[in-house]
Amino acid sequence: MSQSDLAERTDLSAAYISLIESGKKQPTLPTLETIADALGLSLDVLMLTAIDYEQVRRSHKEMSELFGQMLLALVPEMHEAR
Repeated sequence: MSQSDLAERTDLSAAYISLIESGKKQPTLPTLETIADALGLSLDVLMLTAIDYEQVRRSHKEMSELFGQMLLALVPEMHEAR
């Protein structure tokens, strides 16, 4: 569906939809519900499709590395305590 088609179905401007898609505007919850309805989706499904899975993967990797560093820092201290 094009931005123009979505704009027509939601009574939003194509320019506003473009700003939402590019992350330059944060839509309100009612606007998100209107967009979800126009796309034939529930709001939760729309929100799931917006997740940046690459960012989630990077964040998980960073947290794993940080946890590993914390464990390495604790291991010598645990051996010294014995």
